[in-house]
Amino acid sequence: MRFICGTSELLEGLNNATRALAVRPAKPILEGVLLETAEEGLFLTCTDGNLTIRSQVNAQIEKEGQVVLPGRLFTELVRKLPGGEVEISVNEKMTASIRCMSSRATLSGMSPVDFPPVKAIEDGHTLSIPQKNLKEMIGKVIFAIATDESRQILTGCLLEVT
Repeated sequence: MRFICGTSELLEGLNNATRALAVRPAKPILEGVLLETAEEGLFLTCTDGNLTIRSQVNAQIEKEGQVVLPGRLFTELVRKLPGGEVEISVNEKMTASIRCMSSRATLSGMSPVDFPPVKAIEDGHTLSIPQKNLKEMIGKVIFAIATDESRQILTGCLLEVT
């Protein structure tokens, strides 16, 4: 796997995707971010088992592939890189080589075979709500959402559309 992209675009994609990382994951693979290259660009996926966030980053793909890198560590490393383009290549042993200008780093990754598959949403309905309105709606009910995770159902919010 090998690709080149802008550090700011990569960091923005990582900041979005890593919001789904678990604080205390049940499995080590859930601490990671799945990097997938395709013709469309680079896809970054994180999950905690319940919530999955997938970001797309424009990238110049030289060789397609997949790897799972430590999410928080990889994000911090990208945050500290100088601006410009970053080149990332991953070998067969899942070791990522990260180069940006004069900076060089290496990260040990994990095989993506253990990463939970992303379930596609089929036969669903689409609803568009302006962000401002959705934030306002959530702001009116967020005080009632439980913080104790012993009863998972109470940690969410019901959204009904009629």
